[in-house]
Amino acid sequence: MKLIELRIHGFGKFHDYTLPLSDGLNLIYGRNEAGKSTLHHFLRSMFYGLPSGGSLPAREFRLHIRPWKNPERFGGELLVSYLGERYLIQRDFSAPDEGLSIRSEKSGIPLDKPGPFLSELLCHLTEKGYRNTVSIAQLHAKTDREMAGELRRYVKNMQESKSSSISGERALRFLDEEEGRLRELLDSGAVKELSLLTGEIRNLERELENPRYENRIRRFAALREEARENLAELQRRKEELLRRNSGKEEVLRLSGLSDQEEIEKEEGKAEGLYRALQEEKKSSVLRLLLYPLSRRRKREEAERREALSAVLSTRIGGGEIEEESMERLRSRYRELRGILTELWEGRRALNAVLSELEEKENAEKGYDEELLRQHELQTELEGKLERLSQLRTRELRLLSSVRENGRIERHLDALSLARERISELSLRISESFGRHLNEKAGRILSEITGGRYRSLFVDDSLELFIGSGERMLKLKELSLGTMDQVYLALRLAVSSLMQEEAPERLPLFLDESFALYDEERLKSCLHFLSDMTGEQILLFSCHKREEEILTAEQLPFRKIELLTAEAEEGEPQ
Repeated sequence: MKLIELRIHGFGKFHDYTLPLSDGLNLIYGRNEAGKSTLHHFLRSMFYGLPSGGSLPAREFRLHIRPWKNPERFGGELLVSYLGERYLIQRDFSAPDEGLSIRSEKSGIPLDKPGPFLSELLCHLTEKGYRNTVSIAQLHAKTDREMAGELRRYVKNMQESKSSSISGERALRFLDEEEGRLRELLDSGAVKELSLLTGEIRNLERELENPRYENRIRRFAALREEARENLAELQRRKEELLRRNSGKEEVLRLSGLSDQEEIEKEEGKAEGLYRALQEEKKSSVLRLLLYPLSRRRKREEAERREALSAVLSTRIGGGEIEEESMERLRSRYRELRGILTELWEGRRALNAVLSELEEKENAEKGYDEELLRQHELQTELEGKLERLSQLRTRELRLLSSVRENGRIERHLDALSLARERISELSLRISESFGRHLNEKAGRILSEITGGRYRSLFVDDSLELFIGSGERMLKLKELSLGTMDQVYLALRLAVSSLMQEEAPERLPLFLDESFALYDEERLKSCLHFLSDMTGEQILLFSCHKREEEILTAEQLPFRKIELLTAEAEEGEPQ
C-alpha cells in the first residue's frame, strides 16, 4: 500500500488540511509543535481507530486529538494505492463506530466489508505489530535502550551466579514492581475533574455564543439618537402648524364665520339682498304709479340696503351697493372659504404629526428600555467571561496534572511494551524466525554502519551480540548511537520479515528516529533508506540535518514543510 494523500477534516490542531505524498522518501520537516506527532497519530488512528475503553491513556489521547475547531468535524480521509487501484479510506471519529468507509476511487462504490480489506492493506498487522515494525519513533528507541540496560544487568547477575540463562520471570517481576511504583504517583481524579471542567467550559462557551450577547448598544444608541432627531423635527412641524392654524382660526373668529355653512349662508343672504335691490331698481317707475304700495316697498328697500351695507362694511370695510363692491364681497367669501379649507388641511396635518410624535416617543421609550437591557446583558456577559477565565485557569492547572499523568502513563505503556516484547522475543527467538531475523538485521546493520558492524545475533537468552570484524561485541560494549542503529536494524528486519507474504509492503514511518545520530551515522542511514527501492518512507524531523545531507549527497527525496502557522488549515509547503 502507498499513501497518496492525507485529508484531515479535523484532528487536533489540523482542520481542512491536505498533505500530498510521493513514492520514495518523504521528508516531513517541522519545528516543535508544528504537528508532526499529530500527523503520526492521525495515520495510526485512520488505520486502527482511536484507543477504546475508559483507560486514562485512551481518554487523554482522545482529549488531546479532538479538533480545536469545529469538533463535530472529527475525522479525515486517506487516498491510497494498492495493487494498481486507488482507494479512499474515510473515518468519522465522532460516530459511534468511528464511521469506517472504504471506496474504490474508480467506481465510487463503498466496500461491503471495509474492515477485512483494511486489514489486508495493513498486511494483517495488528496495531501492536504496526507499532513494533513500520512505525519507528525516538520514544520507543529510548525505552528499548533502557530495557537493554536492564537485560545487561540481568546478564551480569547471571554471569556472577554462573547461570546459563536470563530469568524472564525476574525481569517481568522487576517491571511489575516499577509499574506499581509509577501507579502510586498517578493523580487518579485529575482526568475526571478535567473532563467535567472541560464540559462546563464548553457549555459556557456555547452559551456565550448566543446571539443575545451580541453587543447592540451602539446600534440602539444610534436608533435612539435618530428617534430624538425625528422628534425634534416633528415638534418643530407641530409648532409651525399650530401657529398657522391659530392664525387662520383667529381670522375666522374675527369674521364670525366658523364653518363652510355659515359662510355660504351669509353669502347667499348678501346675494339675495343684492338681487332684491337690483329688482327694486328696475321697478322704480312702477312704484311711482302705485304710491301706497311703493312707500312700503321703499321702506323694505331701505332695510335691504341697510342690511347689505352692514355686510359690506363688515366684510370689505364699506362701499356702495354696486357690482364692484359685490365682486369684492364675493372675493372675500372665497378667501374665507380658502382659509377654512387650509385650516382643515392644517388640522389634518397636525393630527398626523401628533400621531407620528406619539409613535416616535414610544419608539424612543422602547430604545431606552432596550439599551437598559443591553447594558444588563453586557454586565451579565462580563460576569460569565470572568467565570470562563477562572475555569480556564483551573483547566491549565489540571492539564498540568494530566500531562504528568500522561508522562507516567507513557512510562507505564513503555513498561507494558517491554513486558510484551520480553515475552514475545523469548518465544520468537527460539523459533526459526530468530535465525532469519539475525541474518536480516545483520545485513541491515552492516549497511547502515558502513560495514563497521557486519552481523547481529540474538541468542536464546535474549543477549544481543554485534559482529565487528572477527569480534562479537555484547550490547553493553556499544555506544548509545550504535545501540540506536541496532534498534533500527532490528525494527527494519522485523518489518521486512513480517511483510514477506504481503502483496504490497506498508510505508515506513520514522518519527524523530535519528535525533541521537551523529552526522556519519545519519548519512549512512539516509543512504540506506534511499536505496530501499519501491519503498515509501515518511521521515518526520524537526532538524535540518536530514535535508542538508540528502541534498549534499544528491539523494532523491521530497521535502514537505509544516509551518506552525499553517498547521491548522490548508496545504503544506
